[in-house]
Amino acid sequence: MAPSQEALATFAADMTQGQRRTVNERRVELRILVASGIAGALLLVLLVAMALLRSVTRPVVRMARTAAELAHGNHAVAIPALGNDDATGTVARALTYFRENLIQADRLRKELELALQRADAAQARAVAAAPPPPELPMPSVE
Repeated sequence: MAPSQEALATFAADMTQGQRRTVNERRVELRILVASGIAGALLLVLLVAMALLRSVTRPVVRMARTAAELAHGNHAVAIPALGNDDATGTVARALTYFRENLIQADRLRKELELALQRADAAQARAVAAAPPPPELPMPSVE
């Protein structure tokens, strides 16, 4: 017994409907998979961008703190990023020269203050040791 044409048509229609459901389910799964992949890639890009941003800003922030310490007179502050071969290393070397010049300026200022104190003391001694000026007669006004 051969299947009837009507039975074959019904079977084909049922198969087509089942395949459509399967294809639609696969499309939904594929869309979810693609959306998840895009979200994961964006998250990864965001994390890498944050890491790069931190690697740039952290030395700059440390450099700013060091410059502020130097400006407030702390010559013993350690200068970060001296070994870097990038812009932060260049700034670090400039801060090193700045610190050395500040130390030298402070030393010269102290030497100048000491010299001025000695000069003032010598002048005071000279004034104290000098004889009083002679008294001159006052001219009469007539």
